[in-house]
Amino acid sequence: MVSLHRGGHSRLTRLLTGSFVCTLSILLFLVLTGTALAAPTLNTPINDSSPVANAVSLSVRAFPSGAPAVVVTTLDSYADALAAPVLAKVCGGPLLLTSSTSLSASVASELTRLKPSKVFLVGLPPALLSAVQAALPALAAPEQIVVLKGADRYETAALVAREVAAKLGSVSQVVVAPGDSYPAAVAAATLAAVKGWPLILTPAAGPFPQTSRDVLSELGADSGLVVGTSLTPPDFTVSKRLTGASSASDPDGRYDLCAKVAEYAANQGWLGFANVALVPGDSFPNGLTAAVYLAQTKGVLLFSKASSLGEASAGALKSRATQVKKVDFVGLGWPVFREVKSLNSPRVTGLSVTSGPVAGGNKVVVTGSALDGVSKVRVGKVDLATANWKVDSPSQLTIQAMPAAFGPGPVEVIVYNFWGASPANPKDVYTYVYEGPVPNGYKVVQEAIKYVGIPYLWAGESPSTGFDCSGLVKYVYSKFGISLPHYSRSQATYGTAVAKEDLLPGDLVFFYSPISHVGIYVGGGLMINAPRSGDLVIIEDAFRSSYVTARRIISPYTRYEQTDTRLAYAGTWSTGSSSSYSGGSHRYANTSGASVTVTFSGTSLRWLAKKSPVYGKAKVTLDGGAPVTVDLYSASTLYQQKVWETGTLPSGTHTVKIEWTGSKNSAATDSNVSVDAFDVLGGLEQASAAPPPSTLPATPVTRYEETDGKIAYTGTWLTYYASGASGGSYKYADSTASATITFTGTRLDWIATKGYTQGKARLSLDGGAPVTVDLYSATTLRQQKVWSSGELSAGTHTVVISWTGQRSVSSGGTRVNIDAVEVWE
Repeated sequence: MVSLHRGGHSRLTRLLTGSFVCTLSILLFLVLTGTALAAPTLNTPINDSSPVANAVSLSVRAFPSGAPAVVVTTLDSYADALAAPVLAKVCGGPLLLTSSTSLSASVASELTRLKPSKVFLVGLPPALLSAVQAALPALAAPEQIVVLKGADRYETAALVAREVAAKLGSVSQVVVAPGDSYPAAVAAATLAAVKGWPLILTPAAGPFPQTSRDVLSELGADSGLVVGTSLTPPDFTVSKRLTGASSASDPDGRYDLCAKVAEYAANQGWLGFANVALVPGDSFPNGLTAAVYLAQTKGVLLFSKASSLGEASAGALKSRATQVKKVDFVGLGWPVFREVKSLNSPRVTGLSVTSGPVAGGNKVVVTGSALDGVSKVRVGKVDLATANWKVDSPSQLTIQAMPAAFGPGPVEVIVYNFWGASPANPKDVYTYVYEGPVPNGYKVVQEAIKYVGIPYLWAGESPSTGFDCSGLVKYVYSKFGISLPHYSRSQATYGTAVAKEDLLPGDLVFFYSPISHVGIYVGGGLMINAPRSGDLVIIEDAFRSSYVTARRIISPYTRYEQTDTRLAYAGTWSTGSSSSYSGGSHRYANTSGASVTVTFSGTSLRWLAKKSPVYGKAKVTLDGGAPVTVDLYSASTLYQQKVWETGTLPSGTHTVKIEWTGSKNSAATDSNVSVDAFDVLGGLEQASAAPPPSTLPATPVTRYEETDGKIAYTGTWLTYYASGASGGSYKYADSTASATITFTGTRLDWIATKGYTQGKARLSLDGGAPVTVDLYSATTLRQQKVWSSGELSAGTHTVVISWTGQRSVSSGGTRVNIDAVEVWE
């Protein structure tokens, strides 16, 4: 049996009931009005170097075209400033702050910009008159600069009250607040300013000052609001008394009091939660200036702590969630901004299935909170059709079938309601798995995913405090022994350049010109990055318009040295040692029968070798196909040279055989062949010296590169250089263009690159009906046979390949390219 203390039971019941009522009210609003609520606008925090600077920023925001009057009050004597907001509002201008000893330069500059015809100095000495006159030489008449400073705070408030009454003609009510307990006066400032009710000060415990009695009598005000004190002025009717309830987190009840004032004013229809300003509960100057700013739109003021809202303010924003349209932050930073941003958003805390095929199809149960108000579900870059997901309960939502991805890699499952998106966290990550070998750089992605949901912090480079964009990259790469600078523009000089269509997981993607942002590419057109102040580390679209370049820091290949026991050598091979070789040595052969066979499981292999004047030509076969000749001659000695590669192959097991031929370039002095190392996208398997079954055609096959004169181009074709392309380059078209290939033989195969930016081509053979060839692929694939004529009658034939401007739904472009053609002659 569980026993609840009465107080605990009451509080628990109140919290649960409040949460239920809030959710129910939101749902009823949506159902009854049919209105799709827009997420509130959260303005960039005004949190400058001091309350003086914050006040100037608020003035610029609220009065961009100037103001007829300005109230300047004291920064260093809070009590004398408490009554000033009402005067600023009724005079139609901002409230500025300065020290009592001199006029701040920024305030003088702001006065010059505002060009007021009248200035009030509240709680400030007459000595500041000359400084104001210097800033505003047009104000020559004595009545244009008015000093309101009494012998104490109570008399200063009385002087301000008389000016308010003079401006309005009469005053019906006032607000009474403690002059020795500043939070109450600040909490009531916006309400008092909007209603034009002067603020009358009193000691919280009394007695009520004679100065305050006199001004009440003079104004003829015998009723009003009492805030933050149990004292009642003599001969005064209290229309409403508001006091704060203390708690462990709110010892003097100031946060609770401020929320109560806001709720009361909203219930009366005097103020509204459409516009909310949050200010520090312990920095009263910020609250006073924000009150005047808010009064322009009849918004409400709430107190916040520096790092969190606090229970009272959070409760007010939750209960009035559907009414909030804009939130300002004055004197507060990004932690509170982030809390408000996700305050009423749904949460994702788990996925029943966390990985699946690129083709999609998995059913995924999403667990979290506030899911009953979800209006949109996004997976990566795809917004799911409403028929593809359903809400099961406030804590569960089911995605019927995960969408197909743009490529393998992680995505976030983000859910949205009227307030905004669920905050990023590692629990919302779903991974589209690789069908073949996983690139080396994916280990970088797996490390980076750990930090999804970490707050953005300018200059941050630690998960304990936060990251900025380059700080995240620096930290993640440091886990792999790679030191990068903490500056995106400098990071863009590291590694090797990589084309957008060749991006692999772990590559760095850069944005803007000059470069000022960086992310880590994760695959599928997405990146993980620390995007901006007020946000979290998140997975986002990488192919935005501001994209400029990319760099590869970690090779996607695994290197296997020539000493690996899984390689099968035949014939006589010798070993040469030098620090210039990969791994410190290489093997070379110069006798008949010498060969090496490499078997690997994966999608690509690169052969690294030594080139020099004494090296000749090798014969290379791939999977028993047509042999190619690789010339290792070079006029100078070159080490660790990539002399041949397979291009992108279907994922699976492949065999490469390299043989000594005894032939050489006419400039070479000998016919050695060399094996230094192999770079593999995948892994080595045990090879056999026995050759694989031959798949050679009965007739010779000749490969013609895209640069061959036998291919006639019309329109604009550009050359793209890529190491994996046949011959190191291919031609592509992005506008109306065609290529005509006339050949004599019995078959032609078109070799091209497939990738994310590729579109659809139209192809005709011998003037026959055209066919469409789609070159799109979620990942970049080199040297792909994208079309074959099949067996033809011996003779002359013509193939025409044309750009169409069409593309598949998933493609990011309409390019058409030609890498090479192979002809059976």
